[in-house]
Amino acid sequence: MYIDRIFQRYRLKIDGDKIYDPIRNKYVAYTPEEKVRQQTLKFIQQRLKVPASRIGVERSLHSLGVIGNWKRVDICIFGDHEEIIALIECKADDLGQWESAYLQVIDYAELLKVRNYFVVDSWAFEGYHFSDERNQYDPIDEIPTYEEMLLMK
Repeated sequence: MYIDRIFQRYRLKIDGDKIYDPIRNKYVAYTPEEKVRQQTLKFIQQRLKVPASRIGVERSLHSLGVIGNWKRVDICIFGDHEEIIALIECKADDLGQWESAYLQVIDYAELLKVRNYFVVDSWAFEGYHFSDERNQYDPIDEIPTYEEMLLMK
């Protein structure tokens, strides 16, 4: 899904070299990747209807149950019982790191046994869902809402 026009509508709080993160409730360093992360947070809250209380930002794998692994997930979405229902990897569009982003988020999804993952930059939002039948992640045609993600098996 091309998302650049949607992202352009979002107003972000920027103060010099800092950008406000409403989930972490603080200003963080402004980088191209952080801008994408903040746009993505607005998108998943406004368009996908993900409650702020169900979003984790920059969470370590250790804090999510992979003991001793301090790598961080850009965004995770939790279900009703604190289970992770989706991971989102954000990348700055000018870095050309899509392949590494996919490898990274697939690794995290497999470690955490997460059924949905997304990779996003300022141009595109691509999603995948784990198919038990095919035993692999398959592309998602439409980005599901939070309620739809809760129902996905």
